Amino acid sequence: MIFLFYPDTVVNEELQARKFEVKDEFSGHEIVIRSVQLPIIDHEIFEKKIELNKPLSQTFETTKENLAEYLKNVFNQY
Repeated sequence: MIFLFYPDTVVNEELQARKFEVKDEFSGHEIVIRSVQLPIIDHEIFEKKIELNKPLSQTFETTKENLAEYLKNVFNQY
């Protein structure tokens, strides 16, 4: 199985996963490709006030944690 990850770039669009099956005519095997949207953009951050005295990495910490959890869920499904 091959995973193809791509970012969610549209606001209010539901994250989607799609499955493609490709038959390799030379080997006779089927290759399964799963495309998965990743929630890498925290759209709420655009509405928040960024604290200038706080490291920028802290601003994105929640997004990083959410992405890690999302990836764990994706891999646990398959």
